[in-house]
Amino acid sequence: MFKVGQPIDVTGDFISSDVRVTVSQVMQARSYGAFSKPASGNVYLAVKYAYEALEDGAAYSPGDWQAFVDGTAVNNFAFVVNGPQPLLSIGTLPKGRKAAGWVVYEVPTKGQVVLSYGNMFSRQAPTFEVVARPS
Repeated sequence: MFKVGQPIDVTGDFISSDVRVTVSQVMQARSYGAFSKPASGNVYLAVKYAYEALEDGAAYSPGDWQAFVDGTAVNNFAFVVNGPQPLLSIGTLPKGRKAAGWVVYEVPTKGQVVLSYGNMFSRQAPTFEVVARPS
């Protein structure tokens, strides 16, 4: 398990080249104004992801990640108005270039939040995991 702020080098595969990934910030919010409020018993967890290409063709996407609370998957991506900017987009980077952005999840108020990177749609275990909020 990795910690927030810890850079992790990921060796590329047939989809992407080598990339350095960091969960650089995590913020919790009860709302983002009058139009973005989570369900009762939930909060928003905003996560800033940063990518740095270690070679040409490094991919980045919010779809690289899946959030779990106490071991149970939560819906990926909460759509909020007036949330943190910029949002993480999708793309590829040439060597040495960087991309960063926010993804917002709606999670229960309590419980450990773990962010799993990679292999979301395969039978393989995640490439690595980051504890975004301890128990």
